[in-house]
Amino acid sequence: MSPENIPTINNDSQEYKSWRLAKHDKMITPVEVLRDIVLEATGSVLSNHYRIIEGEVNEVYSAETESGQEIVIRIFHGRKIKFYKEQWAFEECAKVGVPVPKMLLVKSTDVDGEPREICVESKLPGVHLNKIPEISTPEMERERVDLLHQIGQILSRIHSIPTNGFGTLDQNGNGKFSSVRDLISNDSYINKNRILPGLADRPDDLQTVLRAYEILEQESESYTSPSSSLVHNDISPPHIFVDQGSISGVIDMENACGADPVSDLARWDSKFGREYPLKYIIEGYENKRLFTGNFERKLGFWKIYKSLTSLSYNIEVNKPTGIRKSLNGLREALILF
Repeated sequence: MSPENIPTINNDSQEYKSWRLAKHDKMITPVEVLRDIVLEATGSVLSNHYRIIEGEVNEVYSAETESGQEIVIRIFHGRKIKFYKEQWAFEECAKVGVPVPKMLLVKSTDVDGEPREICVESKLPGVHLNKIPEISTPEMERERVDLLHQIGQILSRIHSIPTNGFGTLDQNGNGKFSSVRDLISNDSYINKNRILPGLADRPDDLQTVLRAYEILEQESESYTSPSSSLVHNDISPPHIFVDQGSISGVIDMENACGADPVSDLARWDSKFGREYPLKYIIEGYENKRLFTGNFERKLGFWKIYKSLTSLSYNIEVNKPTGIRKSLNGLREALILF
């Protein structure tokens, strides 16, 4: 099956779908390279594969070898350590009982003179949480609540893993920043020079973002989380697999970082809370100490931070729908202050 004939999986709005397809059209790896990757990772020959267009960053394939092994191939067009970092995160998660894929191969290479980061991993059983038929209907409420309880338990275990520092991790779980205050002050991804120029002709949005910076700076001065934990940093229904009523695994931890665990919950609540209420995740979360003290204020703080990082990305890739959603999320978070 040639790359141009590989079927795609996609069910988003037309505007976003067109934007994402245009992005993925620029990410095509020759099938000969895919065969070599699979042989190196599994020791078996690639039998069949199809392309999955779900995310925005990686070229992804579901594949099977002649020996019957089901795998996922992910290719990043560039040079980073994202899959090496993910490999560390998966290994640590497995130690505390979190179901994750097994990394079969992680490597850096060049394809036609261009840098690539490649990983091959085992395929989890089941389907994405958001692909379960009628999962959001009243008739499925009991099943949905049970799954959210399981997600809370899994997140609690992920968050039990310590990291050495906050922010982006290296391949050994070391963060770049020593504290939340250090993160807010020096995280280049939310630097004003990265975001404000993209809003120069939108005065109302500009004022919203400036207010967000003000709150982050004020709150970080007295932030009371001296230690950092592993957080998924992109936890979402598409990154959770369900098989026969149970969570069968968590995927896509390439953006994992060191932070306060509240940050994962804040992102979930902002993006998916209406359909998958956070309160049920909290009910299943094992470490109830997280919800004592000023939890709600921390939740608002991280919602602002996550909205800014999302806005920065969407401005960078010129994604209009994403910019609108990020600004709306920012406004909702600011109401808490």
